[in-house]
Order: sequence, then C-alpha cells, then structure tokens
Amino acid sequence: MNAKDRISNGMYVRVNNTSIIATDKADLLDGVLQNSVSTTATGDGNTDWPMWTGSFSDGTAIANKHCNNWTSSSNGTNGRIGNRSSATIEWTDAYNASDWSGCSTSFGRIYCFED
Repeated sequence: MNAKDRISNGMYVRVNNTSIIATDKADLLDGVLQNSVSTTATGDGNTDWPMWTGSFSDGTAIANKHCNNWTSSSNGTNGRIGNRSSATIEWTDAYNASDWSGCSTSFGRIYCFED
C-alpha cells in the first residue's frame, strides 16, 4: 500500500505549530517541503534518528524496500529510510536500511500524521 493513500488532505505543520511543512497533500508529496519535519511528537529537535518510510517522496511504495511489509527485523531484508532534517526528497527517500544493519536496526522512527 502507498503511504500517500493513508493520509488526508490538509495543512501539515510541526507538532509545535511553529512551522508549516506543507500547505496540503500535493505540497507534501511534490518533493520539496517548506520546512523539514525535524521534531518528534513531543517536540524534541533531535535529528539523529532515521525514519522508516519504504516510500518515494511522492508517497508511492518502493518495491522490496519495506522490511517484508514491515513484518521482518532480519538484517537479510531491506527497507528505505528518510531523513527528517531534510526538506528535499530525502525526507522519505534518503538511504537503504542495508547501509546500516538492514531491518534489524531498532533505532529508526516513523512519521505520524494527525488529522
């Protein structure tokens, strides 16, 4: 399933409401964010954590880059990771998990969007 099919249209802002990330769904998926996501749900600005996405910047799934449909923690499977400090396509599509230790990596996070 594509990530873009699971999010609604609307304005996307950081959890602290200080910065607009995208004005609507189309803006979110056009490859350039107005501001990076860069904060956690609690407002923490630590940008060291990679973000599990399995998606291209347009929100479509990348084949075989989703840790076996997010059911595997094996280092023999692969996933795609985004960089939450990026405002370019890399916010969803920056690295292969194999650049670290495959899907066995436990330090990644996920993006959460709230209506």
